Amino acid sequence: MRWLPILLLLVSSNAALALPAHAPVPGGVAIIEVPEMAGAAPRATYRDRRVMVLPGDDQYRAIVGLPLSTKPGEHKLQLKGTDGSRAVISFTVTDKAYAEQRLTITNKRKVNPYAEDMDQIRADRKRINAALESWSEPGSVQLEMIRPVDGIESSPFGLRRFYNDEPRNPHSGLDIAADTG
Repeated sequence: MRWLPILLLLVSSNAALALPAHAPVPGGVAIIEVPEMAGAAPRATYRDRRVMVLPGDDQYRAIVGLPLSTKPGEHKLQLKGTDGSRAVISFTVTDKAYAEQRLTITNKRKVNPYAEDMDQIRADRKRINAALESWSEPGSVQLEMIRPVDGIESSPFGLRRFYNDEPRNPHSGLDIAADTG
């Protein structure tokens, strides 16, 4: 059986804005206050990727998703005003230890996929990367996320698996065991 990550959607709404918790850790979200530039919200980027900037009560806030691969330490948010002015804001990412799971698997294909499995994995990765490259200007946005289905969390976000003592990338989704459909 093939598990696909469940994507939680951000739903547009006129409801009050509820920001995610500020958690500047690998796999977390950093909420960074940013100044108005040239009379408007600046364009913000982190690691050469656009970052959502939303108005707050008294200033703008950048919502920075931090990949699990983010190293603890000082990081930089690049800002650009509509007039071409630039600024940099530094912020600190702290370490976080995620759970580990060690499995002994006798089916070697599950540990080291065959060439045809890798072809599918590469094709999936290409589609995912294309989706991640798209950008839409935020309008009215509700950042509260809902569970897409009821069920038991079968693999938590950030779980680091070792198959036959071989490390794998941390789990970048949340698996929920639920009935088909």
